Amino acid sequence: MPIGGLTERVQWQRRTTTPEAGGGHAVDYLSMLTLWARVRPIGLSPGVAADARGATASHSVVIRHRSGIAPGDRFLHRGRKLEVLGTEDISGRGKFLACRCVDRQVTG
Repeated sequence: MPIGGLTERVQWQRRTTTPEAGGGHAVDYLSMLTLWARVRPIGLSPGVAADARGATASHSVVIRHRSGIAPGDRFLHRGRKLEVLGTEDISGRGKFLACRCVDRQVTG
């Protein structure tokens, strides 16, 4: 893939957890960087989330290779929160990193 194929701006966010006084933990996301990416939809599937109908949209987000991006992180792209499920070095030479992501929506 030529570097000119990365035409979208995404914000990489790292998932953090903080213990709460009453037990459990609070989840928050810390903005790390804004990156150039190629974002492509892969598919859409119906599902159930929190006892409500929902949908899960799968996406592929390709960026220049960098270490540190891991499952649980997410990308913000055009107002959508794309949760990272896994990563793969698609060039095999450390040039590009493909991230398999999902966007979960509750529809009613």
